[in-house]
Order: sequence, then structure tokens, then C-alpha cells
Amino acid sequence: MTGSEPRVDVADRIATVLACLAIDPRLGGVLFIDLPPAMLEQCARWMGSVIAESGAGTPRIEALGSHDWDETLWWRPAMPTADGSFVVEHRHGPVVDARLGENHIVIIPDLATASLAVKRAAVTLIGTDEAAAERHGRQYIWRPASRWLAACRHDDLPRLSAHLLDRFAVRVDTTGLVPLRPQAWQVRAALDSPGTEGEIYLPLPPSPVIAGRDRAMPTFTAKAADLVVRLLGAKSAGIRRELALARTGRALAMIGGADEVTQAHILAAATIGVSPSEAESPAALSTSDDAVQTAGQQPISVSQGDVELGPSFEAGTDEAHRIEQSAAELETVLVHQDTAGQMWLYPEDSPSALPEHASLRVPWQRSASIRRGRGVVIGSESTAAMEDLAVVATVTQAAKFQPLRRRALPSGPSLLIGQSDLRRFRRQGQPDTAVVLVLDHSCRGTWNLGKALQPYLHWAYVQRAAISIVEFGHATNPNQLRAERYRAVGVSGGPLAERLHRSPGHASPLAYALDMAMQELRRQTRQGQVRAGNCWLVVASDARGNVPLETSLRGKATQPTGREGIDDALEVARKIGSLAGVHAVVLAPPDIAYYARLPFDLADAMGGIVADTEARQ
Repeated sequence: MTGSEPRVDVADRIATVLACLAIDPRLGGVLFIDLPPAMLEQCARWMGSVIAESGAGTPRIEALGSHDWDETLWWRPAMPTADGSFVVEHRHGPVVDARLGENHIVIIPDLATASLAVKRAAVTLIGTDEAAAERHGRQYIWRPASRWLAACRHDDLPRLSAHLLDRFAVRVDTTGLVPLRPQAWQVRAALDSPGTEGEIYLPLPPSPVIAGRDRAMPTFTAKAADLVVRLLGAKSAGIRRELALARTGRALAMIGGADEVTQAHILAAATIGVSPSEAESPAALSTSDDAVQTAGQQPISVSQGDVELGPSFEAGTDEAHRIEQSAAELETVLVHQDTAGQMWLYPEDSPSALPEHASLRVPWQRSASIRRGRGVVIGSESTAAMEDLAVVATVTQAAKFQPLRRRALPSGPSLLIGQSDLRRFRRQGQPDTAVVLVLDHSCRGTWNLGKALQPYLHWAYVQRAAISIVEFGHATNPNQLRAERYRAVGVSGGPLAERLHRSPGHASPLAYALDMAMQELRRQTRQGQVRAGNCWLVVASDARGNVPLETSLRGKATQPTGREGIDDALEVARKIGSLAGVHAVVLAPPDIAYYARLPFDLADAMGGIVADTEARQ
């Protein structure tokens, strides 16, 4: 490869994938990694313009997120009152194709924070041949033809359900995407055109003119099919990834006007997802350029208004050798594992991936009395009280019996509501278990802290507990006299593994860390839904705090402290011991040589125990 040869940048890859999905809706869901959520709608509008130019009509765009639930995804209640009468009817929801051949695009700006109902809908509809919805006494059967686009941060992928990620087999790493700076004329145009704010940030080219839309799909050659299995068969758990790669290659062949799908088209389809960081390697660079040039593709650039790919070719000896070499290099990139053990673009394949426990199910609540009015709404249910009332669901239920009730009470109110019509919101269960970890990195040494915490983290993972971490005593702490606190989305949320391997520092503000842990325990037991007796405090420390509480609060050391830091820590520990329903555990380094009694004094003050960590090393 020479320096003058063109490179396919991130915007070109996004445009190429969107063009392929516009041609073949059965490509499946497309996942854009690290794409800002605000740019996903512009991608949908760009693909909608491609679909509209083919004569299929302008598709509607439906955005789904954490606010959607089953009551609104499949059927939506509507109240047309043009003639003054009160009528309630159900219309198709955003994930239902209202009529045969309808084109619409479903976007999920953040797949990690989408509601449980949205994730279930994606698992159910993407890639299926037939779908059925039965709700509110109505039934509808259709062939799903919607196109799904989603965005997600790369760090959130390992904690998502493997079944959900399997539906988004086509992935594009958008790392390195440089947004366009708005020009003066664009700002003026946006002032007069509401809804165009996002169009000036994503550097996508104009809608392409794709040749050969009216032709039949190109046929697959045997070598192209063998290459698909060779590239993904070793790592793929199912067939969705192979089908997605094959359909992408077929769409590229159709864009280029080819009658057959060759190995070069498969290579070009595979290199679309190569991330910029991986593309810096010599193998990825040569693979990306050779595959595109071999297929005769001119990359979609911002300056081009059309997308044209050259026709197919008969590969000679040199061309066949280059294809074989590029396939071998690309196969190496696809199965490459980095130092963290996570698969490139498919981190859910890594043994270190830890998805959320039963992430596609409603959490099981062990408490008999769940506090109402809290949690994400996921539906409605019958009720006899007026608390947390679902007005729309109640009115919808009452509207079914209006003709019958009018016979008994013809001169009553415009809407007759009985007690059997009352509906309340059904909310997603919140964690009823909490674990607060206090990590002292100043006593780490050779102590395997991750292994010592393993049984507690495993229990928290199974219970889907709320995790709060208070850490101190590490070299990267911006203020050595204070502790840091953050809340993780379960055990698999946040860079917890990285925080277990920090370099030790010098200061040990144990008293301040315990005070922050006490505040977190009070918040969980008083403001959350954590049951009494289901809250755990795990302190990993040698209990040798050398920073008094007042020094931590002031943020400045003034004089020698002596035992003041230890005494303050024991005083805060006694306050923690007075909290009802909190189980305290102290994990001390197994090779502690000085002041070995301090961990036991700390545990006694909290009313807890000192666990034996030496047997687990």
C-alpha cells in the first residue's frame, strides 16, 4: 500500500452500511459503537432518503428508549374526538408494521439504557419471518420489515445480553469520527427549518444513487460462501453473523452492478467494521485497502454525490493470491484478542465478559411490600386503590363497557368508570439488595484483592444488587486526603476490574471513607427499596488509617496525627454498627505484620466479622 491510496474513513463506513441496510432490510440490526446518540437520528434520515429514492416511500422513524414499555410498543391508545363523541381505539405501535410492505426505521439511541420492553421487542422482531401481537383483545400478524439502528458505548457491550447483541450482528466502530463544525449558512438555515439541528454535525455524504435497484439480487458463488464461514465460523455461536456478512456483501455487489457475489465483496463487507484503532496495524491497513480496491469500490466520500462500484471481474492468479492473502490477514484481525481479553467488536465472546444477570427478565422481588410510585413503568395492572393510578389504561378499560353501561344509566356522566376498571402502573423492580465496598489500596502489596472479593461480588451479581464503591489510598487519587465514591450499574457496570488493580498511594483516609460508606448505607436503607437485613458493607483494609476525619474534611494536613486517624475510623465504625440491618465484613491482607489487631477492632466496632482471605489466595 502506498501513501497516496485512499482510505475509507468512519463516515464512509457508516454511509456504506446504511446503504446496504436500505437495500436489504433482512440484514438485521446495525450497532454503531461509541456513536453520540444525537447523531443516530441523522443516520436514520439519511437512510430514509435512500429508501425514498428507490420508490418505496419515505419511511417513518421511531425512536425508542428507557421511557417505552409494553403498553405503548405494540398498541397505542388514541382518542379521536372530532365529532365531539368519546371514542377510544387502539392503533399500531412503533414496532408494528401497520400494513404489508411498510417501511419504517426504529432507532435506539442508547442500547444499554433502553427499557426491558424495548430490548425484548428487538430480540423478538429482528431477523424473524413472522410476528404476532395480541393485546387488549386484538390480534395482528405481520412480516417484520423494519430496519433497526442502535448506538452503544463500547464499555457497555460486555454487560448486555448475548441474545440482544446477537440481533445486532453488523457493527461499526465510530471511534475517530470527527463532527463537522457548523457553517454560518447552516446556522441560518437551521433557524428557519426546525428539526435540522443534527444535520450539521455528522459528515455523511448526500444520498447515493445506487445502480441496479430494479434488478434481482446477485447470486452467491461457492468461494464467497466458503469465505464467510472461514472468517466468522470459528468464533460465531450461531448463524446470524454469517448471514449478516453475506447479505452485506450481496448488497455491495448489487450496488456495484455485479451479477455474482465474489470473495472480494465479502472482504469489502468485512472491512467495514474494522475500527480505526485496529486499522493502524499493517495487516488491517493492507486488508482494508486491498479488499475495497479488489472489489472495484470507490469509497463513499463527502465530496461525491453518487455511490458507484465497478462491475465484477474474473480473478486471475495475482488477484486470487491477493484475495487469499487479504482474507488470511483479515481473519487474524477478526480473532485478535487484546490484553484485556475482549474480542474486537464482539466483546460478548470474551470469557471475561460479564453480562447482567437475567437482563431480559423482570428482577425478582423478595419483599412482600414493594413501595409504589418508584421504578420504570413497564405496564399496568388491576388495582382496587387510587394510588399510582394509570389514567390512560383505566380509561381504555372503561371504554370497552360504555355501550352496556349506557343502557343501565343513560343520563350519567360522559364516561362511566367502575372499580373493576381501575389500573395502576406496573413498575420494573428495583434492587432490594445493596453492597457497599470500601477499598483501601494503600495496603495492597501483593494481595490479590479481586480474588478476596470474588465470593461477595458473585453473590451481588446473582442478587442483582446495587453496588456502591468507596476507594482511597491509590496513587492516582487527585486528593490523597479524601476518598472517592461512585455507584456501579451492577457488578458488570463500570470499570470495576480496573479499580481492583490500582497502584498503592501513601495516605489512608479510612475514617472519611467509612463516613461516606455510612451515608451510602443510610441512603440505600431509607430512600431505596433495600430490605432490612439485605445490606452488606465489605471493608478491604488493614485498618491503619493515618488521616483524621477533620483533615479529610478540610482537605489539608496541618500537624502530625498519631493515632487520631485510627480513633476516628473506630468512632465512625461504631455509628455504622448502630444501623439496623447492615452486615459488616472486614477483609484484611493475609500477610499483615504490624498492628494485626486493628482489623478485629474495626470489625467489633461495626458489629461484624473478619473474613479469612488467606485460604482464597
